[in-house]
Amino acid sequence: MLGNDGDSPTPKFLLQFYRVDPEDRENLTRDEQGRPISGSHFAGPIQPGDRWNEVTGPFPLQDGDYEFAVVLDPENTVSERDETNNRAEMKVRIRKGQIVE
Repeated sequence: MLGNDGDSPTPKFLLQFYRVDPEDRENLTRDEQGRPISGSHFAGPIQPGDRWNEVTGPFPLQDGDYEFAVVLDPENTVSERDETNNRAEMKVRIRKGQIVE
C-alpha cells in the first residue's frame, strides 16, 4: 500500500520491480545500471491523505530463495521532501508455491 502524506496530489508514477533469483541471474531483463528487472507497474495519481492499494494477479514462482526489491518513482516524476525512502527489499523462501519464510 502506498500513501501520499504530502500536501499535493501525485501524478501517475512508475514502480520498478527487481527480482534476483540465484539460479537464474542471466535470464532477466536489465535496467541501465545492470540490475535485473522482473516487471513494472504504474500507480497514482494519489490525492493527499489517500492510499493506493491496487493488486496485480498472482504470478508463479519455482521453489527456492528469492530477493525482491521495488523502487518507487525511479524517474523522479513526483516532487518529494524526502527522496531517500523510495526503495523496499524483501527476501522470501518459496516451497510448494507458497511463501514459507
